[in-house]
Amino acid sequence: MAASRVTVHFPCPVERVWQTVTDLMNTAWRGDLARVEILNETHFVEHTKSGYATNFTVTACEPLCRWAFTMENGSMSGTWVGIFETAEGGARLTCIETVNAKHWWMRPLVPGYLKRQQKRYLDDLRRELQNRTVLLCVACGNGPLSLQWGVKGVSPYVERNYQSPSEIQGSFPAGAGGQGKRGAADHLKMGARSFP
Repeated sequence: MAASRVTVHFPCPVERVWQTVTDLMNTAWRGDLARVEILNETHFVEHTKSGYATNFTVTACEPLCRWAFTMENGSMSGTWVGIFETAEGGARLTCIETVNAKHWWMRPLVPGYLKRQQKRYLDDLRRELQNRTVLLCVACGNGPLSLQWGVKGVSPYVERNYQSPSEIQGSFPAGAGGQGKRGAADHLKMGARSFP
């Protein structure tokens, strides 16, 4: 049996991490999957791009806290547990996975395979969460301006007020579409409107 435990931080609300991970209807962000077949509330099948199918049975679903399942295919069986937590500056996800190879000759390969799969999954998840972080509103003119950014469909949003556009320089948040003067300026062009 191979086991892995990885904890990662995301600069977005835990609600967004939970929604992205558990939404089986929207899995296009997963680079390894062709599709997910939902059988019922607790059973689904992931089909890889190479045509391999893995069956999953949900064993725990505690919204915004814990999602767990068993998994099985012709080569392996195992478990996965995701622990979701609010953390300073965003959310923390801990992934705990165990895999048992069904064939003796596969056992030496499982630890490396598990490590690669978890890295790919978390890299894909990080990209998806960054892509969903958007600048929501910019109001500007010759006077003060207000920036709001966050994640589509999730609150609370962060808002900062500036006395002039030059104050934005270097202060635009990471993961909000850009950093520093250039990132802020790009977004100002997209959504600027004057205060009344």
